Amino acid sequence: SKPELYQGLIPVKYDESGNTVVADTNTTWYDYTAHNWANAVLVNNSNTTIKDTYFNTDMTLKSSAIGTIIPEASILQYYVWIPRYKYLLWNAENGSSNPQAISITFESKETQKSPGTKNGEWLTHPAFTFGNTELDGIWVGKFENGGSTTSLKIKPNIQSLTNITVGDMFNATRNIENSYASTYGIDATQIDTHMMKNMEWGATAYLSSSIYGRYNSDATTCISSGCEVWINN
Repeated sequence: SKPELYQGLIPVKYDESGNTVVADTNTTWYDYTAHNWANAVLVNNSNTTIKDTYFNTDMTLKSSAIGTIIPEASILQYYVWIPRYKYLLWNAENGSSNPQAISITFESKETQKSPGTKNGEWLTHPAFTFGNTELDGIWVGKFENGGSTTSLKIKPNIQSLTNITVGDMFNATRNIENSYASTYGIDATQIDTHMMKNMEWGATAYLSSSIYGRYNSDATTCISSGCEVWINN
């Protein structure tokens, strides 16, 4: 399923120097078979200069912005798209297993859901059902939350938020759309911002443990960075 670019989200790629570049969605800007997941950012729209650089008056992305580097100082949050998929159950019967690639098949919300319950059966991952709404995918934060509870940032190389209550974190995440939507340039009627649920974390972790993540296409060997989860220094 194609990434859904809601208002405010800018599709991005990374150049050879690691710069964040506005992607042209009319070309190949992601390729999950090559382990290149779709990425997007939110920029600081409270700064009119930044806002006018990337968005038209109706908040559509300016064509003149495509291919330009977004300065790190302009970015508030990084996101990655987790496409809807079903996976082959291997640990559903209270057994144990060795580390292995998880078999995944991408699908759309129009596809009949797979209801597997036993090993060897397919299950549409439950993270893609939000209440009574079927989703083609979800955007998840690319890094841990940093900044403050009134100005959440999802960026590399910043201090993570710690020593706060679950309630405060819940409110801070909800306030991205409730109180600070204009800062992030989003339309609160289109989205739901919330703390990551266990099943959403699981959907992200499972995808990373497939041939679209850390495993090569043979499903037995790992990409050059290895099979271990990285430590975010």
